[in-house]
Amino acid sequence: MTSFCGFRLRRSLLAAVVTQALSTFPVAAQTATGAQSPAEKAEADTKELVSLEEMVVTAQRRAQDIQEVPIAVTALDAAQLNARGIRNVSDMGVVAPNVIVMVGGSTQTSASIAIRGTTNINPGPYWDQPVALYVDGVYIGKSQGNVFDMLNLERVEVLRGPQGTLFGRNTMAGALSLITRPPSGEFSGDASVSFGNYGSKVTKVTVDLPAMGKLKASLGARVEFRDGWVNTTHGSSEPELANRDSKGTFAGLEYDATDNLTFNYRFDYSKADQRAGFFQTIYSDVEQDLGIPGIIVN
Repeated sequence: MTSFCGFRLRRSLLAAVVTQALSTFPVAAQTATGAQSPAEKAEADTKELVSLEEMVVTAQRRAQDIQEVPIAVTALDAAQLNARGIRNVSDMGVVAPNVIVMVGGSTQTSASIAIRGTTNINPGPYWDQPVALYVDGVYIGKSQGNVFDMLNLERVEVLRGPQGTLFGRNTMAGALSLITRPPSGEFSGDASVSFGNYGSKVTKVTVDLPAMGKLKASLGARVEFRDGWVNTTHGSSEPELANRDSKGTFAGLEYDATDNLTFNYRFDYSKADQRAGFFQTIYSDVEQDLGIPGIIVN
């Protein structure tokens, strides 16, 4: 019993020593590093705060901050579109989750758009689409010709469906809205030329004209050319496939009739003279590898 009491006494003395050492350690550390006053700490916390950039969208047919829109919407501005290399509707598959764009196999000017797994892969003009495509509020009804060069875009809005209340039928899966930039009324412009493999060359020019009274105007053009990467045999009707040769122009006019009345006019023209890729099987080694009769093409 005596040894047990002695053991408890030694533990008590050891705990007292450790407690005394720990109580003096913060004082020494505080003296060495220096303590922050409440005002200094609040200022440091304020510097670490990151503010979100405001994004104005028209997902509910009126201008709103995207943080205040109570629906599932994704928006990208012009800078984000350029950074991602988005040039037309066929590139919209990288805009937001659950959005897939499938370009038609026999043409490069038609695409089926899927949102939340719902789409229509029939390109027939008599088939309605479950995903609506809008350009400045104008409905693009069919998939034929919905792949066009996008000039002077201000932003892209992806609205997950259903959106029939504000955007009508054919929006069961959602809507894809393209909004062009209105004329600024100040003289400015932008020009770019890019090069790539297979002789690729893309030229783009945009200009805003000075305001002429109450009238403002903007103009632009885009030309793209690239050689095909599929060479055909001698004597074929087409010397190459999967080439690109497209041209597009646009014009925007805005007239401020009164303080509460503005007339807007948008003109867009696109022309594509190009060939799709090669989709025929020319070789199969299924028979050699698996012992199953394969495809023989002479």
